[in-house]
Amino acid sequence: MEIEVLVPVPPVGVEQRPLAYRLEQVSGRTIGFLDNQKHNAGLLLRLVADELQRLAGPFTEVHEAKVATTAAPAAVMGHLQRCHAVVLAIAD
Repeated sequence: MEIEVLVPVPPVGVEQRPLAYRLEQVSGRTIGFLDNQKHNAGLLLRLVADELQRLAGPFTEVHEAKVATTAAPAAVMGHLQRCHAVVLAIAD
């Protein structure tokens, strides 16, 4: 009698990708904050923005929101595309 064992796990593989561009400084830049509208995500982003302002110096803030289960609408992405960096909160 022969028993076939099936392993329902795909092979592990990591695709190498380059790291995103890092800002040398935040002060004077435009930083976006994207709230996924889960509980406390907005509060977390507000606290991060305030602390970043305190530590890095003044910068322009762009705050946007999207529904957690869907892609960001084109209008939201348009606003974020003018930012030098974007912070996304995924909170529950």
